[in-house]
Amino acid sequence: LLFRSGPLEQFAIPLQLIKRIERIELKAIQRIGAKEYITLGDESVRILRLDHVFKVSPCVDKEEMFLLLPKHAALPFGILVSTLVDITESPLELNTESYMEDGIMGTAIVRKTITMYPDMYKVIEKLEPEWFKDKKNKQTENVVRNVLLVEDAPFFRQMVKGYLESDGFKVSTAANGKLALKALENAKFDLVISDIEMPEMNGWGLITKIRADERFKKLPVIALSALDEAKDINKAKESGFDAYEVKIDRERLLLTVQNVLNKLAKQ
Repeated sequence: LLFRSGPLEQFAIPLQLIKRIERIELKAIQRIGAKEYITLGDESVRILRLDHVFKVSPCVDKEEMFLLLPKHAALPFGILVSTLVDITESPLELNTESYMEDGIMGTAIVRKTITMYPDMYKVIEKLEPEWFKDKKNKQTENVVRNVLLVEDAPFFRQMVKGYLESDGFKVSTAANGKLALKALENAKFDLVISDIEMPEMNGWGLITKIRADERFKKLPVIALSALDEAKDINKAKESGFDAYEVKIDRERLLLTVQNVLNKLAKQ
């Protein structure tokens, strides 16, 4: 989904991260101090303006606005949008060097325009840190845990890496199973999180290699996928994964990581 908040910048968010788009009236927005809310049904929803988080042009107020509501959000919030540009297909190859700001996963050229990809969950975390204060991972014995994230799509690799780093983990990445095995040879990791569908060597091949190696038999490994069907979950557990999670569900993934590491610490 391509959209604009202010007049200068174009933003994009993958549709699979959006629960729904609400058409709202500007006059329906309510304010408490500097914070803005809107009532949707029986729920009070926190409104986020991207120019309150990033160094971008101010959101253009119109009589009719749009609110992007994310999937798998623990608390109700939405990103205020002045213009919906279009829905388009775009490769998830992000440039993380030309422009970076905390909460921006990267940029890409979409329809000849530099397009910024905000992390919807990082945006709310920056604006409402109190919401997440009690959810932060309590690292065992104050030791920073090293995680190897195996994911071939640059967008999702950057997104999940951001989830984990915001929760206090040190994250290394690999683009496929073969590169992950090389990383395991060269460094010590407390946890591996691996996508399933990848080139060169997929997640099934990787978990088979890991469990066949005496050094890594007890290394916790979490499967990460866009699929959430019972047959996939069962196959993952039968193959040797300790858990299976959907990559776009930030809160559930972080909770599973915590549970897997806590279980390991008790052994």
